[in-house]
Amino acid sequence: MAVIYYGIQRRFIESRIKEWINITGEPVLFSVKDENLTNFKNKFLGKYQIVSIDEALAMYPDADVWVTYPERAIAIRTGKKLLEKVHPSKIHFLEANLEYRIGCDRLGRSFQYNNQNISMCTIGNRRKPFVEASGSISQVIAKWQEFSTKLIYANQLESPNKCFGCPLLRRDFWPKKVTCTNLRFLQDHAKDACNFKCIYCNAANDNRWVRLKKVDRPTTYDIIKQFYEMPEYVEMGKEFSVTFANGELLVNIYFKEIMEILLKTEWRIELLSNLSVYREEFAELLQTGRVKHVISSIDAGTRETFKKIKRNDRFDKVVENLHRYPFEKTMLQLKYIFLEGINDNEQDIDGYYKIVKETGAVIQLSADNHTNKKPFTQNDQMRKMALRLIHKAKADGVRVVSDNNNINPEDVKFISENYMNA
Repeated sequence: MAVIYYGIQRRFIESRIKEWINITGEPVLFSVKDENLTNFKNKFLGKYQIVSIDEALAMYPDADVWVTYPERAIAIRTGKKLLEKVHPSKIHFLEANLEYRIGCDRLGRSFQYNNQNISMCTIGNRRKPFVEASGSISQVIAKWQEFSTKLIYANQLESPNKCFGCPLLRRDFWPKKVTCTNLRFLQDHAKDACNFKCIYCNAANDNRWVRLKKVDRPTTYDIIKQFYEMPEYVEMGKEFSVTFANGELLVNIYFKEIMEILLKTEWRIELLSNLSVYREEFAELLQTGRVKHVISSIDAGTRETFKKIKRNDRFDKVVENLHRYPFEKTMLQLKYIFLEGINDNEQDIDGYYKIVKETGAVIQLSADNHTNKKPFTQNDQMRKMALRLIHKAKADGVRVVSDNNNINPEDVKFISENYMNA
């Protein structure tokens, strides 16, 4: 069977080609994108003809095409382009950890760890597959990898399992080997803390932060450190991200130790923070450009309402830090959780919007997760205030998004349609 190599990165290929040939056999030629053909006037490496992929397949219609690009995003784009020309079984990857199969964005990719289990899914209130989180952290990671692999295999066989029939499953290019691409922290880790007591927060209302101070089990830092020391379990470099949604990271007792690791890596970071504390280490991390998103729930535009919702009088400090932190290289989203009779008024909406405009942030609209079974936009006053905010934003070119995990789908549709048509 003829072998075609697709994609040329000169020095990288020169260092790897002998190893590749041992895997695939000698290639008959190299192929590149049509627009790059003129860059190669002579035979590549003095022996390989270089042609377009259409020419290559015309000469060798049954050839196996091996993608040489190591970067996941480029490899996936290349694979999707090749799907228009050859059967999926003919597409292979020499460096990227990819194969064409049934999968989803979370299965075998997202590691969400708490004291009882690791969920294989982070979507909604559906019945999720999970594995018990017992043993050392390294043992738990190994269990996650083994269980994910079994679920993936069951889906390929179309065998009944807890993922079977999920609308999120689709055929695409997914990792051949289960490796974590996103490590997620929620509110259940020893020594996690928060300096706010927001009225809508379950962790604050059941005194979870007080209890977690006394718990003796792996901390956020312990888990981060273990992943850092076990690169075989993660999609290394820029493909790996960490989501912090566990209290307030900036007041975590291991904050400096966590930052020390994050600053050494290429990992991407997503952070939910109240931004009431300024830390130089976090400012340094922001300046690396690796913090993809910072989401801060402001929920008010006046000091009085902020204090009522947050049960903390640090409104002025939050506003100061929003201007002080270097957010130029990240997407800053300022959340507004609508609370009936508390912040659904013009004074708070306009004050909040002023902060958004001054900081160049994206608006994220949300609702109290205790009452979101019913669309908040069915409430006349909250609907009116949401429209007031949407119209202001559209007029100024400010982006508005929905907190899809915490509001009713009807609210998502309302926000999207009204922003589009404003």
